[in-house]
Amino acid sequence: MRHSLIALLLLALLGCAAPTSMKGPGETPMVNQPTVAGLDPGLPEFVPTPDAQHQGTIRCVGSDSMDPVLQLWASDFRQHYPKVSFEIVSKGSATAPKALLAGTSEVGHMSREMNAQEIAQFEAKFSYPPTRVVVAVDALAVYVNANNPIRSLTLEQVDAIFSSSRKGGHPEDITVWGELDLRREWASRSIQPYGRDENSGTRAFFKEHALKKGDYKSNVKVVADQFALVEAPAVDAAGISYGPVQHSVRMVRAVPIIDFKGDRPMVPTVENILNGKYPLTRFLYIYVNRKPGQPLNPLVRDFLLSILSRQGQKAVAEFGALPLPADMAMQNAGKVK
Repeated sequence: MRHSLIALLLLALLGCAAPTSMKGPGETPMVNQPTVAGLDPGLPEFVPTPDAQHQGTIRCVGSDSMDPVLQLWASDFRQHYPKVSFEIVSKGSATAPKALLAGTSEVGHMSREMNAQEIAQFEAKFSYPPTRVVVAVDALAVYVNANNPIRSLTLEQVDAIFSSSRKGGHPEDITVWGELDLRREWASRSIQPYGRDENSGTRAFFKEHALKKGDYKSNVKVVADQFALVEAPAVDAAGISYGPVQHSVRMVRAVPIIDFKGDRPMVPTVENILNGKYPLTRFLYIYVNRKPGQPLNPLVRDFLLSILSRQGQKAVAEFGALPLPADMAMQNAGKVK
């Protein structure tokens, strides 16, 4: 179901992209150029509610990967409602369901979907599920040092580097760069994988889709935040990490990835993400507590409608993720109206 939804979304996005701005397949551009992922002309303008005198605080708890775009959304919203303030705590997607459950947030921003246990805990307390709102499209890259000569990696190899379970089917553990056919000084150099902590939605997504829900190796070094994780191979030349495409920095590069049982290396270009060829594509979400049949808090409702508007999706592009097509934005707006 999830893969069908992504496929439909990417087809819609492909129709509103700006092909003249696409990079060549041999390059490694990140999705941080607003002109690359064109805004769907059908996205609605945000129209502030007439006579609404919004004031108060919107508490947001969740993904650190999404913190930059959440800050953009908050800043844009305050242009319309200067008496509104935000408390934004971004310490990982796993903190979002807990805060919604405890009533200490109105907005839970997540770089992965809530899992079955989190939804069950919410339903056990409130007798209805949380409302999920899709707010953007994103992708993960596998990063190595810019001087690392590795040309591509299969997801089977990625799994064998990061996971002790090797559910991807690679016959042997991979611990040395020479086992990936690197020569000279790289042949005996040990691979040092880097990852995130248990709260990270990026970690959970990578575990599910790159490791097929296998266990991480004990030697995966845990890094405190998403930005430090992406930067890790810049400091450690033998390192390998993963992270959102828009967080790329100098001295690291995204390795072209071959899907499980695939044969073509794919770089996380906008074009490859839009046409569904890049395997580590994901959605970004916001979860809220809305009782069925009852209106959402008007302040939170208007904030979410601003996110799903043309202005909000422009902020998504500025952040480096991919904006939603108009029909999907309007479908999700219907969940909060």
